[in-house]
Amino acid sequence: MKRYRITAPENRVLDGEVNLPASKSISNRYLIIRALAEAEDVPIIGLSDATDTKNLIRILKDEDAKEINVGLGGTTYRFLLAYYAIKSGRKVILNAEEGMRKRPIGLLVQALKDMGAEIEYLGELGHPPVQIKGANLKGGHIKISGEVSSQYLSAVAMIAPYTQNGVELEISGNAVSRHYFEMTLKIMQKLGIQVDDQGDVVKIKPGDYDFPNNIEIEADWSSASYWYSFAALSRQCTLKLKYLSNSKLQPDSATCRIFNGFGVGSIFKEDETWVVKEGEPRPIQLRRYDLIYSPDIAQTMAVVIAALNKSAIIEGLQTLKIKETDRLTALQKELSKINADVEIIRDQKLVIDGDEDIPEEVEIATYNDHRMAMAFAPLALRMKSVIIQDPDVVSKSYPDFWDEMKEIGFTIEEV
Repeated sequence: MKRYRITAPENRVLDGEVNLPASKSISNRYLIIRALAEAEDVPIIGLSDATDTKNLIRILKDEDAKEINVGLGGTTYRFLLAYYAIKSGRKVILNAEEGMRKRPIGLLVQALKDMGAEIEYLGELGHPPVQIKGANLKGGHIKISGEVSSQYLSAVAMIAPYTQNGVELEISGNAVSRHYFEMTLKIMQKLGIQVDDQGDVVKIKPGDYDFPNNIEIEADWSSASYWYSFAALSRQCTLKLKYLSNSKLQPDSATCRIFNGFGVGSIFKEDETWVVKEGEPRPIQLRRYDLIYSPDIAQTMAVVIAALNKSAIIEGLQTLKIKETDRLTALQKELSKINADVEIIRDQKLVIDGDEDIPEEVEIATYNDHRMAMAFAPLALRMKSVIIQDPDVVSKSYPDFWDEMKEIGFTIEEV
């Protein structure tokens, strides 16, 4: 197994520029919508270089494939499931790698069937692979639980304008990652679709997407969160995150507000954000953080809290068990290596108690999960070194992550 040993600059001072990847979430939504609108001649500038986005580009270009392997991308799979369901006359088998075949799709499949879709499971019920026969979907009133994944809601919403009657989407339960669904709706409205968001009910009228001459993708706030983590664990930090704006679109822009409590400030300029270590973290004892709208920064926060020897509760994490891995259990196991006590409560909450006695070196398993690798890398600032297993897993969302670390002074060697 490939492993990287990461060593921080001796003085724990970070200074430099960081190139962030474009937002994968925004990229993938625009790609699906452009394909639905058959507007492939409209350029999308600055698309994400993530593996999931590259796979989506490849798949959408192949108009004759009978069987498609999506890989491990949950967003990609669920978006394509809805996309092919409305591609009248096309029949495809939508497959995935083993990790994705364990993730649920049943609620989305049922919603699409309620709209008139023809979908058949080829393996375990509620999981990939499936066979889809595209149809002219009728739409109408559709009820979906929002408690499992906002990707179901986004997938249905994006195809809604091309249904016969539009869609009245009723969302039951407490919608997790709701802001990602709101991101989808904002993009649709920007492209001319009539959306009436009443909270628990969202009405989307039939219509055509109206594309401008080009689309430009903003930098990714999920990826930015790791650099805030580096700043929080450093002795001194001044990092320029290029092309990162004070986004009102991306849910993970909450990072700048949350990390202010860890002594990290943000200075926003026209096309960049400066991340600055302003002081020591404020005292926290069992402080609560609710990440129901931005669960992708949960691993980053959990590591920082433990590494700073703090105690806190992170809640709103019910989607973490069905991500690339069971992220709750993975965090519990790996944080124990730095002597942190982590309790999982009802599969939706972490209670973290850090310990000031941190080993000189630990080896972190990544569970085929890109966010585990990047969330734990900043530990190098609190110990002699940290070893990260399977480091290439970061290609899923941030292929240049290790090179960017080297640029600001970290030493990374294969062991």
